[in-house]
Amino acid sequence: MATTGFAHSLLSSSSASSPAVFKASNANALLPSRVSLPSQPRSHLLRAKKSFTTYCSLDAPKDPQAENTPIELKYPAYPTVLDINQIRDILPHRFPFLLVDRVIEYNPGVSAVAIKNVTINDNFFPGHFPERPIMPGVLMVEAMAQVGGLVMLQPEVGGSRENFFFAGIDKVRFRKPVIAGDTLVMRMTLIKLQKRFGIAKMEGKAYVGGEVVYYPAYPTVMDINQIRDILPHRFPFLLVDRVIEYNPGVSAVAIKNVTINDNFFPGHFPERPIMPGVLMVEAMAQVGCLVLLQPEVGGSRDNFSIAGIDKVRFRKPVIAGDTLVMRMTLIKLQKRIGIAKMEGKAYVGGEVVCEGEFLMTTGSGSE
Repeated sequence: MATTGFAHSLLSSSSASSPAVFKASNANALLPSRVSLPSQPRSHLLRAKKSFTTYCSLDAPKDPQAENTPIELKYPAYPTVLDINQIRDILPHRFPFLLVDRVIEYNPGVSAVAIKNVTINDNFFPGHFPERPIMPGVLMVEAMAQVGGLVMLQPEVGGSRENFFFAGIDKVRFRKPVIAGDTLVMRMTLIKLQKRFGIAKMEGKAYVGGEVVYYPAYPTVMDINQIRDILPHRFPFLLVDRVIEYNPGVSAVAIKNVTINDNFFPGHFPERPIMPGVLMVEAMAQVGCLVLLQPEVGGSRDNFSIAGIDKVRFRKPVIAGDTLVMRMTLIKLQKRIGIAKMEGKAYVGGEVVCEGEFLMTTGSGSE
């Protein structure tokens, strides 16, 4: 389990030109051993004077079939209380500096819990750091501040979108690095409001793999550096963040975290951002590469390509805040001519969003 905690103050300005100060402190919380969550619709919820909460139960019965469940079906999707369009209705931030993908719990003017999916395609990774990509701590602080903005920019608080700023940051502590494939879960809570002066003080905590609302972190069988050792793909076209199950030459299960900062969203589509279906197919093909570029298969990194795609079906849209979980399985290998046939399925929250068959040239055949 990895947790990232901060203490920070963020600045906002409400009615007048005076700033508001937000303060955050860090602490580690305990994870419940098992939790059940109600399903949440993806419908466009209206912002109103309501509190939207995701509830957890510590008494959820243990599923006797859980141990036999394929790994790609074990992880629930985060609920959607505010989607990316509703977030953009409140926050002035835009690509490439919008660092909130989804709100999963919301009490306007009081608190919010939101997520930021971290992917190797985030535009800060090529510079921080090329050989050891980790999310900059200052951007974790900024992401939390944006969640604070969602709390404060409400009529009951009197926050102004045009005059909302940081005024100060105190007691920030970074506990563990955040890497590609992680989902940063952030809670921001208003602890003091001086409305007459336009000053607010907030407390914030950020986590990976639990605590705020219990969602287990995906395991790491192969991290981004190991993936890059095998795949020739690089930013901005590397669409695999982490391998969570691996049987070289046979199958692999990997994830792609989808974030509003993915560089395809400004064009697909600005008003209704969804992941292009062709890029889901490409991501699955890259997972297939991880299976095939192995000595037992004889795949060549220099001559590996897609030879054909069949029976692809897109079942549901994939949006910011989703984690695409992809399984690719080798079903036939003609090693002499360097052709492999693979079957792939991609899931979000255990539901199939895309499936198809792939023909891959492994580059190992002889003419």
